[in-house]
Amino acid sequence: MVKTPPQEAHRTGALIPLLIRIVLILLTTTILVFGILAWQSGPRIGKAHRGQVLPEQDDPDSPGEMEPIVEPEVLPVHQAELADDEMMIAIEVDGQHRAYLISDLAQPGSHVVNDIVAGLPVSITYCGNTDFARVFSNPGKDQPIELRTAGWMEQQLALYLGPGHENLRLHDDPSIPLEDHPFKRVSFGNWRRQHPDGLVYVGGIDWEASDLEDR
Repeated sequence: MVKTPPQEAHRTGALIPLLIRIVLILLTTTILVFGILAWQSGPRIGKAHRGQVLPEQDDPDSPGEMEPIVEPEVLPVHQAELADDEMMIAIEVDGQHRAYLISDLAQPGSHVVNDIVAGLPVSITYCGNTDFARVFSNPGKDQPIELRTAGWMEQQLALYLGPGHENLRLHDDPSIPLEDHPFKRVSFGNWRRQHPDGLVYVGGIDWEASDLEDR
C-alpha cells in the first residue's frame, strides 16, 4: 500500500476548504446574475403584467412635465363627502392618520402630492395607467419634497426630483434617494371607521375641464 506523504496530505487538506469557498462564490455570483436578469425581464409594474398593452413612450393619457400639488387642503373625516367604497392611499406619521383619494390622484395633474404630515415631508405618487403607487418621505427636512411629474417613459410614470431636469427617475426606481414610506390601500368606509380623527385629501381640481379652458 502506498502511503501519502504527510506534506502532500496537508496540502490536500488545505485545498478542500479553498475549493469549497470558490464553489460557494461561483454559486452566489450565478444566483445574483440570474436574479438581476429576472428583475430586468420580469413583469412590469401595475397593470402591465395583467396583459394590458401600454405605450413605451408618449402615452396620450399621461401628461408631460407638471407641477405637483403642494400641501393641499385636507378635510376632517366627517366633512369628506365620499362613498364608502372609494379607495384611498392611507398613511400614518407619529399617530397622525391621513388618506388621499386615489380617483383624484389618477387625474393627469394630480399624480404627485407633496405634503407635510406631523412635520414629515411626504410625497404621495400614483399612476392610473399602471395602477402603481409609492409614498416617499424625507426625514430630517422641514420643507416639502421637490418631486413632480415628468411624463411617461418605459411604460410608466416618470418623475423629476429637485428643481431642474437633471434628476429624472422612473416611478419604480429603487434608487430614488428618498425613503419609501409605508402605506395601505383601503376603502374610505373602513378607514374612517378606524380613524375618525383622521384627515382626508379629496382633491377637487377637474383637470380635463382646466385643459379645455386652456385651449
